Amino acid sequence: VFVVHTARAWLDGVFGVQYVQAESPVYINANNVPQPDVAVLAHDRRHYLTAGTPPASDVRLIVEVSESTLS
Repeated sequence: VFVVHTARAWLDGVFGVQYVQAESPVYINANNVPQPDVAVLAHDRRHYLTAGTPPASDVRLIVEVSESTLS
């Protein structure tokens, strides 16, 4: 959790808080709508209040943090 909050804070500073969303869906296709830990979007988050879930083409960066590794 700490790593996700740190990543989000850093991305907020670099890209602007209005372009960074956390733990919200990104539309890939009807069967694939992941919820990455953090995503940087092409448009202000307010744009998606009327446009709906951001499509993959509007995603500039996705951060998914794993707190454990597979053995």
